[in-house]
Amino acid sequence: MLGYNHTQSSKEVLQHHESLKKRIPGKFHSELDCAYEWVKQPQFMTALGHNTVESWNHLAHSMDNPPMRVIHHYAKAASVHTTIVEPTFTARTSAAPVCFLCLDQLAENIFEKVSFDILLCKCGKMHGGKLFGHKACIAQFVAKEKRCERCREYYIQSSCRTSLSSQFFLA
Repeated sequence: MLGYNHTQSSKEVLQHHESLKKRIPGKFHSELDCAYEWVKQPQFMTALGHNTVESWNHLAHSMDNPPMRVIHHYAKAASVHTTIVEPTFTARTSAAPVCFLCLDQLAENIFEKVSFDILLCKCGKMHGGKLFGHKACIAQFVAKEKRCERCREYYIQSSCRTSLSSQFFLA
């Protein structure tokens, strides 16, 4: 449109406007100023760059003082429609729960009933205050580290025989 391009910077648009004013007679300068006001707005230049029916129709609602005749002309002339691609999602695979200390498998899944120990700390330093692990791993850890490094309180060791899922929903 009048040599304006959506890839031009603001400075280039202004320079192009000034060069048009030098080449075109003075009686058309008000029309050039009007066109310059349109192309100064980023929404107009985006619609000019995309040149889709939807971008022109959106421009009628998003622009200050939209040039409706120009917008309708370009919307009718545009043959391309914006296509929205449906996102693809990948299914997450469930991993078997592991001991937080030795990283060996604790159970086949969180619903399997197993014997395990929970290591609790009042300050919540360890994964929200709870570590799940094998009885031997937790006992060995408590033998080395009797107190929390952060709050200096004693750890609480609790033995359980239940599913891990029952522990996740407890406060």
